[in-house]
Amino acid sequence: MAARDGCLAAKEHGGLGAEDLFPLGEAHWWLGEDDPSLEAHEAGYRRFLQGDLPRRAAMSAMTIAYSLFLRGEDALASGWMRRADGASTATA
Repeated sequence: MAARDGCLAAKEHGGLGAEDLFPLGEAHWWLGEDDPSLEAHEAGYRRFLQGDLPRRAAMSAMTIAYSLFLRGEDALASGWMRRADGASTATA
């Protein structure tokens, strides 16, 4: 809970970068807060792509897909797996 609260406090004082959003998403996930976790990972995914960090974007997309598969949202999860594949092959 402290990790999540620390990230949220930092968010209020100037925003979070892509590297900050990933641990925020993880903290939410471990606390059973699925929707905020997905929101943080999706925001991180977009920022990693904007920052030309496709491998980090792919990791975020895979994390989102994993969470969606666990929720039984297979179609959405498959879409995120395709995004992960596209981002990871962008560097190949």
